[in-house]
Amino acid sequence: TTELLPVMRRCDVLVRPTRSDGDSNSIREALQLGLPVIASDCVTRPAGVAIFPSGNLAGLQNKIVDVLGDLRDFRDNVRSLPKTNNAEAIVALFLELLNRSVPSVPLRKPHGRQ
Repeated sequence: TTELLPVMRRCDVLVRPTRSDGDSNSIREALQLGLPVIASDCVTRPAGVAIFPSGNLAGLQNKIVDVLGDLRDFRDNVRSLPKTNNAEAIVALFLELLNRSVPSVPLRKPHGRQ
């Protein structure tokens, strides 16, 4: 398998032209790396994302031309965004969920083993 982050580090722009979406990890990872992002407006996007109308090919093309034409400013803008380290909150949430969902039942030994 190939990891996405090393590939992102070699890119100038991340383009996400989806027509439906959730909260995209790839967008947030790109922004953390200081990589400009172009994405459709099918859902609310984080600050710093260059938006185009979902399903509008001309809008996508125009946004790509705009961003590449002023790449340094777009990159500087993304890099100036506040970066939040959510690792502790995420780990705490996982631990909380695990404590709630894992019953405290003793482990059974496999059949035939003592």
